[in-house]
Amino acid sequence: MQQDTAASFWKSQGRNFMTPYVREYIETPKFWIELSEGTGFSSNPIFGVSVALSGGVRDHELSQVFGSLEDATAHINSLVHEKVTL
Repeated sequence: MQQDTAASFWKSQGRNFMTPYVREYIETPKFWIELSEGTGFSSNPIFGVSVALSGGVRDHELSQVFGSLEDATAHINSLVHEKVTL
């Protein structure tokens, strides 16, 4: 079933094991992004950036885990400002 928004798509995927607490959903013309947070194995905070192509196909190469919110935000900003090629 194809989803129509980033929030509905990511909610249908269930919680991330390592970063179960959603901070934000971001939609761009090209990507649906979920920013989430959790605790790493060493009890340190971690931040997950899950990426899907708009329409709901996950992109595992662009999805990453970061040790700081600043690094996660920088990755999201690089995706948001990526030039869209048609």
